[in-house]
Amino acid sequence: MPFLNSLFGKKGGGSGLITIREFRDRFVAGLKIGDPSLRIGIVDDRTVTVQTPGGDQGTVFMQNSYAQYADDPQQMDVVISGLVKTIIEMAGGIDQSADAMVVVARHVDYGKEFNSNVIVRPLAGDLGLLLAFDGAASLKAVERDDLKTLSLTEDEAFAKATQVLRSRIGALSQGRFQDWPVFYVAAESGLATGALALPNLWGNPDRSRAVFVDTKEMFFWAYLDDAKAVGLLRQYATERMKTYDTISKTVIAFDGAIWKDIGVRGD
Repeated sequence: MPFLNSLFGKKGGGSGLITIREFRDRFVAGLKIGDPSLRIGIVDDRTVTVQTPGGDQGTVFMQNSYAQYADDPQQMDVVISGLVKTIIEMAGGIDQSADAMVVVARHVDYGKEFNSNVIVRPLAGDLGLLLAFDGAASLKAVERDDLKTLSLTEDEAFAKATQVLRSRIGALSQGRFQDWPVFYVAAESGLATGALALPNLWGNPDRSRAVFVDTKEMFFWAYLDDAKAVGLLRQYATERMKTYDTISKTVIAFDGAIWKDIGVRGD
């Protein structure tokens, strides 16, 4: 798995990487081809604004997508194409019905810098579960006004979203790296981190598990009673955070009933 490369000395980067500015320019070029009606503004090397013909405007930040490319440069076209499709879909609108609601793991402060009305329930450490509408290529955060429109309380919305997630998450890609006792969970749907709300879908439910949420698309875990495995997971988290803006900056654990923060150093 490319996301484990940095831990095992197989860095995908190097002098062959394009700069984040060049990455931004390729994204902008793809966006102009994909939807010529969008008005695109360059804020800086890492930031682009996108305005629809109707006047709605959003901001696109390059950092996370660039980090995904840097970790596996051969996937550059895939990463840029995915980002382009996501922005075009968001500009055109996403189904905002209760049957399209899911939950995914995000930083507990997700959205505070631009919209305090998004709904994130704390999970453990710096992680929370975000309510979102699931589109074909992207997610849109559910806002409190959306719950009023849908006549749902927050509790009802999370219960419904967890139920919907089970049917939308699809087959999980699970495995471990070579002979190391550290496992990963991913999904073609892009909803893999939502599996933290469905812990019976991965691992042995009878054993406590430690988890590191690396990206929006993937998390890593190990059995909590395996000290070597947890140490390796913490080592990976520590090394990964030196270079990438990971979703979480800590390791959390689930004992079958409660999530808790166990840290990257075990303190």
